[in-house]
Amino acid sequence: MADGFGGDDPGHALALDIYSLLSQKAVTPADISVLNSIFNYAGILILALLLFRLKLSFASFLLLAAGPLIADQFHATSPHPAQFGCACLVALFPLALLGLPATGSNRKTLVAWLALAVVGIAIAALFRQAIGLMGMVAGFMALAIHALARLRPRNNLTFKAAMAVALLISYQAPYLVLKARDAIFHLPPSTMLEQHGIWHNLYIGLGAAPNPFGIEWADANAKAAAERIDPSVVVSSPRYFDILREQYFEILAHHPIDVVVVYLRKLEITLKTGLPGRINVLEALLLLGFASAIYVSLSLRSKPGWTAVDAALIMSWIYIIFFIGQAMLFHYSIQYLFPIQIFFLLIIGVTAECIRSVIAFRIAGTSR
Repeated sequence: MADGFGGDDPGHALALDIYSLLSQKAVTPADISVLNSIFNYAGILILALLLFRLKLSFASFLLLAAGPLIADQFHATSPHPAQFGCACLVALFPLALLGLPATGSNRKTLVAWLALAVVGIAIAALFRQAIGLMGMVAGFMALAIHALARLRPRNNLTFKAAMAVALLISYQAPYLVLKARDAIFHLPPSTMLEQHGIWHNLYIGLGAAPNPFGIEWADANAKAAAERIDPSVVVSSPRYFDILREQYFEILAHHPIDVVVVYLRKLEITLKTGLPGRINVLEALLLLGFASAIYVSLSLRSKPGWTAVDAALIMSWIYIIFFIGQAMLFHYSIQYLFPIQIFFLLIIGVTAECIRSVIAFRIAGTSR
């Protein structure tokens, strides 16, 4: 696939080829949907196990009960439904790094979960580059918060450096898979990009709302723009993405106000996008913001210090911002936006758990 097409993430092709090799069966389109469901359910289960390990049992139960229902909202014989599982996997690193020290977990447990989380980011990068990128950036943000909050292990530069290198390597999983393929099967390097490539989507993303640039949200529009610069350019080749990057920054440099207006229009559409349950993104954000404010108010009065709930809330809000940012930069379609509901669910779960524990604590205090 990397040689024939390029510009697509290799996760599905790799997983289905491995299945075909082991089962000696030809892959059918239905297998794509089955793979998406298995991938999503596995991501839900692993994230729920980490929440349970963090003693966030209600949030874990809520994810196990409602997560599959959310994932099953979107079925297709395309790679897009697997974004839900990708989002679960990239949530592991910041949640483990920031949450496990608060529960008194030992170093071996922390390292084991972080190792699994790094593998999760690598798998997410294979299946969906944009979400893998979110995972790497969130990982670096978590390392910064870990240092500022002075969580265990403290002042260990070797540990932080190792985690930073692991994050960088995990995001390069698609590149490394292609290099391994070339080495094992003695193939020449691919002339195509082994991942989605962000410049194509950034360029046509300017056409996802009314704009003065004559750009449309269509692959053919990006192809035509690249061919105007270089008629011989091959779609999805490195040269193709270089041209679109130059075109994007040229538009940004000469029409910054127009670009900002386009992004604000897309943000408006994103916030008005309906979610299941007759609620839109903006209404959900307001409710979750209110829930988070209640938690902060309660925690300032009663909690002793940093907790796993803090880690879960910070991680969830980081990814909510990332998915809204992706909608602004690329497209607000629900097929790209629907994994945001995982983090809505987590905020509801951990906030309810916090309120329950505070009420139980006060009842116990009154009875004494």
